Amino acid sequence: MTRALRRAERDWGKHLWTGLLAVTPWACSDSRQVLLVHSPLDTETLDWVEQRYEADHTDTDLRWIQIPPEETLRLLHEGAAEEWPDVWWGAPAWLLATAAGEDRLAAASPTWAGDVGDDVRDPAGRWIGVLLDPLVMAFDREQVSLGQAPRDWIDLFHPRWAGELLVPDAPGTLTGSLFVGTLMGRDVLQGGDGSGGLDWLRRLDATVSEYPGDEEEAARRLGRGGGAFAVLRLSTAVQAGARRESVVWRVPETGTPVLVEGAARVAGSLAGPAAEEFLEWLGSGAVMQDVATRLRRLPVLLTGADTSEPAFLALDRATLRIWPMDADSAAVHLESWIERWREQVRGAAPRIF
Repeated sequence: MTRALRRAERDWGKHLWTGLLAVTPWACSDSRQVLLVHSPLDTETLDWVEQRYEADHTDTDLRWIQIPPEETLRLLHEGAAEEWPDVWWGAPAWLLATAAGEDRLAAASPTWAGDVGDDVRDPAGRWIGVLLDPLVMAFDREQVSLGQAPRDWIDLFHPRWAGELLVPDAPGTLTGSLFVGTLMGRDVLQGGDGSGGLDWLRRLDATVSEYPGDEEEAARRLGRGGGAFAVLRLSTAVQAGARRESVVWRVPETGTPVLVEGAARVAGSLAGPAAEEFLEWLGSGAVMQDVATRLRRLPVLLTGADTSEPAFLALDRATLRIWPMDADSAAVHLESWIERWREQVRGAAPRIF
């Protein structure tokens, strides 16, 4: 098997990636169809998908590049066509919507597309959600008992938790960007101008001790003097709990922002049929169940048929209360929403209860 190009270091400079792509020998040494996938997902997930897909499709040589979604978007803007992937997988919905609005993505029609819901796919079929990563309230049981721990967002507004909450920063983290974008975008969807979302975030700010620029750092600091709670993506909380059993999490009872990580065909790809087949495979029942049980991720079509282990499988699509964030609106306004939040909440005088 020809292995994909991998990068463990997060040096994603423009010239570095352009140079790497230019010298990478993508021509296949055998008769198999090469399928190039860009993804920001972890190496364990990408390795597993490569091996499983090639076992199911012996005529395809799947190769992946682990790359931040912002860099893939930049390549679609500025890079030569030979630098583009055939499939973009695992990017947040608002970046996929950005690329779709610029005609960088091609419509696809996997048979399972109609089952995922209109809120996690592009109406024109140019991208579709594959994984869901809801935000949860994580805490350390050695510091906060299960009985004391908040069950909903409003519980965090209580003065007893002042200075005890870690929230990943925006725009430096996906979690922070999703959090701010969802609260402000939800207010816009309800007819406001985002100010209602800012008011909510301002109330929460009275509880926040810090906005770390790295979500993994926020997870590591739980129970170690950095804060009693942290807003984390489910995938990060699950990994933190695997490292330290006392770290647990709760999904807020009234709903939560959810990161939709989607997949799309890239326009102009010469591997169109292979890309279509890959999207079809990603949504198959057996693959999605294995993604949950083996990789501990939450697929968009998880049915909850086997919820015994791990416990988060009980969060199936029917019971997860998603706070909506319109991807097309976020693609246009997210940057300005975050700027308003940084000026009026994060950088403003601290709120006093």
